[in-house]
Amino acid sequence: NTHPNLARLSDKLEQRQSFIDSRPE
Repeated sequence: NTHPNLARLSDKLEQRQSFIDSRPE
C-alpha cells in the first residue's frame, strides 16, 4: 500500500480539488 504520508498528501490534494470545484466561477 501507499505510505501514510502519501495517503495524507493525496487526501489533502483531493480536499483542495473538491474545494476548488465547489467554488463559483
